[in-house]
Order: sequence, then structure tokens, then C-alpha cells
Amino acid sequence: MFIVVVSYPILLRGLPTKGLTDDTQAPSPRVPVFEVSTGTYRTVAGGSKTVFVLEPFDMKEVQPHLDRLNAERKAKLAAQQALRLQRQEEEERRNREEERKELEEKLRQEKRAAEREADRKRSPKYREMMAGIKLRMAKMVAKTDQAKYKQRLQELTKEYPETKAAGEAKAVLKYLK
Repeated sequence: MFIVVVSYPILLRGLPTKGLTDDTQAPSPRVPVFEVSTGTYRTVAGGSKTVFVLEPFDMKEVQPHLDRLNAERKAKLAAQQALRLQRQEEEERRNREEERKELEEKLRQEKRAAEREADRKRSPKYREMMAGIKLRMAKMVAKTDQAKYKQRLQELTKEYPETKAAGEAKAVLKYLK
């Protein structure tokens, strides 16, 4: 059937055309997709004319292809999601590993610092210095509190018995008795 759509002559195939005549306005079809081609027909005067041909597009022919494309798209999205999750897990694992290493390093540093401090405290020079400080502090309270003075001297002799300050404290304690 030959009809006019938007001032262009077309040939309509595969749709019911009952009640339509040539050069009439076509009703809006219920077919959502058309295949467009060109076709030639014989005119009443005996000539031929080439026009556009609209035929309903059969989705059944391309549905397997569309299904395959859709499945490929879904598979690609799933693979991207899996890769994204894998990268995220790897990043989290690296972060945990870095945190563990940082913590281990911090513990090693603290242990080394504690060992250095313990070594320093065990050194004779440090012990002499601390005993001297304690002796001076004890002498500061000697004028105001004789009992506290004796107590601090006794603590000094117990804590640092090998030092010169402890020897002096022992001598003072003998004198005070």
C-alpha cells in the first residue's frame, strides 16, 4: 500500500492496511520499530517510482544477538565488580600489613629505648649521679625534718650501696645515731 507520511511517499508492507487508500494520512502504527529500505513500484501511467519502504522490524531475528550482548555486558560488569573487590581487598591487606609493620617497628624502637635506659641506669656513672642527687635532696630537708633526713639517707644506702654518696650517707647515719 502506498501512503504519504510527513509529505514523503512511502510503501508500507507487513501491516494491515484495510480502509486505507493511496495518498491518505496513515494512522499511527502500533509497531514500535520499522525497518526502512527503498522500493520501486509501477505508477498508473506505466512508469516506475522509487520510495522508502517501511516494514515492521522482527525482533525475533535479533533477539538472540541482543541476549548475547546483554549477557556479555552483565559478565563484563560482574568481572569489573570482582576486580574492584579484589583490588579493594588487596588494598585493605596492604594497609593491614603496613599497620602491622609500623606497630612492630614502634615496639622495636620502644624496646631499644627501654634497653638503652636500663643500660644507662645500670651504668656506674648514672648510679653515682642519681645517688648524688638523692644525697643533696636529703640534705635539703635535714634542717627542717631530721626523721625524714635519716629516712632518705637509709633509702640512698639501700638503693645505691656502691656509690660515693652512699658512703657519705653511711658516715652521716653513724654520726646521727
